[in-house]
Amino acid sequence: MSRSARDTTATRALLSRVEARATGKLAVGSGDLQIAVHFLNGDLIAATAADDSHQLVRILSLRGVLTSDQADQLEERLEQGESVFGDLLEIAGGPVLDGILRDRFHQTLCEFVASTQEPIFYAQKGVFVENIQLGHDTRELVARMCDCYDNAMQIDPDLQLVRGIGDPGRDAARAMIVAQLGDAPRTVRSVIQGVPLEPIRAKLLVAEMLEAGIADLPLEDQDTMNGDEIALPALDPPLSSSLGASSLAPLDAPPLPLHAHRHLDLGEEDGLEEDPEDVTDDPTEQVGLASWLDTNTHVDDEELDFFGDYDSNRGAGGDGAFSTKDHHRERVDLDLHGGGQGHNGTAEHTVALSVEVGVGTLDEPLEALEADAEASAPAIRYGGPVLSEDEAMAKLEVANEVLGKVVQAFDRANGAGRGRAVVQLLVDGGPSRYATLMHDLTVTDRGALPAAVLLRNLFSRPPAEHRQLLHNTLVDIIERALSFAADELPEEHFDRVLETVAGYRHRLRG
Repeated sequence: MSRSARDTTATRALLSRVEARATGKLAVGSGDLQIAVHFLNGDLIAATAADDSHQLVRILSLRGVLTSDQADQLEERLEQGESVFGDLLEIAGGPVLDGILRDRFHQTLCEFVASTQEPIFYAQKGVFVENIQLGHDTRELVARMCDCYDNAMQIDPDLQLVRGIGDPGRDAARAMIVAQLGDAPRTVRSVIQGVPLEPIRAKLLVAEMLEAGIADLPLEDQDTMNGDEIALPALDPPLSSSLGASSLAPLDAPPLPLHAHRHLDLGEEDGLEEDPEDVTDDPTEQVGLASWLDTNTHVDDEELDFFGDYDSNRGAGGDGAFSTKDHHRERVDLDLHGGGQGHNGTAEHTVALSVEVGVGTLDEPLEALEADAEASAPAIRYGGPVLSEDEAMAKLEVANEVLGKVVQAFDRANGAGRGRAVVQLLVDGGPSRYATLMHDLTVTDRGALPAAVLLRNLFSRPPAEHRQLLHNTLVDIIERALSFAADELPEEHFDRVLETVAGYRHRLRG
């Protein structure tokens, strides 16, 4: 039986750090699989995951704040390891982004408290992350997020939905879900992937809409239920409201600013439209960093001391200070030659780049390399080799072998069918950053991930993503399966699983 998020190892470790008034990071997983929560003197002020920026781009794109070209440019920069948070803040505006950041914080916190892995704590002197959330009671917030996760997991992602007869009212989030529904059945999974909401909030809204008759089950599903009501979580009061007010504006409110023609060059002079004020009637509503900075300008001397510049030997004047005086500027001219004089080539192509250090201006735009038709410039490649279908199949076979051993162990311990149900639950409840690969995926009776569906989802993504996305997704499902087995299986059954799957990480890298 699956335990509540309130009872997981991660939740207990989180609350113990609150009790100890710790400052630092508590993390589960590692690398691209890491999910972390951040504390300042025992207050939980941030939750981060590797796909945070990707999710922000996705939601802003679905809401029309980003054009498809802007979204593609930002995704490309993210793949290269750049930060785009400043760009998103500039394009969307603080009031618009604050609500979306709050929802991202709640979603990531839900994923953290649901983890069955043993967290690792990293003591730090301060917290430096992009999405800081303040103004809440940490213990109350954690309890609410545990309840939200438990109830959202009761909604079967494969449940078929059609449009009901109920009125969604003026709520924009419900209206967007209704827009996904019609007479043709749609799964909950496909509906929530098409709306600009975090998965937990979307699932809870679907449950409320089913209860209110705004969404309904297909007639054939109603007939097969023989009058039995669908099992829905307790929603009194509605749990989606436990996540705070929706970041979507009501339908009768002015539309969100759409910067469809704004370039990503933040050095332009055009500026943004003035954003509406972010006003809330609830004094207990948590606020984002941008809103908090507008009203909290006093900083104690002790806090300022943390950011002090202790380097007294460098900088302008030798006292560690910055300077913008003209005589401190240094000019650097870089000539990049390819085949010119001294290179024994037949053609010369030069890029002249002038930079003034201190203020950081570009005298001239960077010119494209112009090579003579007869000159052969060396090719430059970014990223690793493209993943072939044979390589993808080999990695999938390793993962299916491990998942098969887990299924066999659960079937032996709990009866036939239990193992497949466990793996399907892990597939459906996986991190949102791997939802693209796990979309519409139903495991086989032996717990195997179907190659046709998984590879179709994989190859719908840009080729540069294939290798890392597949590897990280398979490692994630394997580690969560083994972690779940460690918690639920008798020790002798789990030991047998570990003996038979040893070395799977090495084989996945092959």
